[in-house]
Amino acid sequence: MIDIDLHVKEGGIHCPFCYTDQIEGGDFNVEPGYVTQDMACLECEAEWRDVYRLESALTIRKGKPTIKKGGNTRFTIVAIESGGKGSEDEVQALIKEHDYVKVNLPENYESFGAGNGEGVWAVPCSREDAVKCRDDSSYEEVAFVRLCNQPICHPLSWGDKIAVQTRRGNRPVALPNWGSGGIDEDV
Repeated sequence: MIDIDLHVKEGGIHCPFCYTDQIEGGDFNVEPGYVTQDMACLECEAEWRDVYRLESALTIRKGKPTIKKGGNTRFTIVAIESGGKGSEDEVQALIKEHDYVKVNLPENYESFGAGNGEGVWAVPCSREDAVKCRDDSSYEEVAFVRLCNQPICHPLSWGDKIAVQTRRGNRPVALPNWGSGGIDEDV
């Protein structure tokens, strides 16, 4: 039985025919307002096309991105640099210099807005980033951190560099899709 509604509700992580998570996707086809991806089940060999619609936009202002609308639309935290580029020695030196901070990796725009998400340890990439992450008065400032443990909910790895947004006395929250659309750190 095909259950497209459940497939969409759960973010496309299972085959809509046999419900296995043994699925793979092809290349993305980008059109104005939406993206499609041909999918295949490795278990029952079914094929289908997932459609991703534009439901929100990241408004960029120098150092202060904010999210408009979006609700429960699932998104991905994208590494600006992979852990392979941030050597273990570099990350260990950052830890000695700046110590760890806990950051949240939200799964959707609603949890981003609320500041919720999977908590992971990270280390600020610079002194300026460390000050922003620890300053209880810092709000909606962009800082950069390297991950110090493996997230469960996002395809990120130890040492990956991500952008986070400060939230006053609360944990910084990872910015969705930062760096995936040509967004520059210096914006």
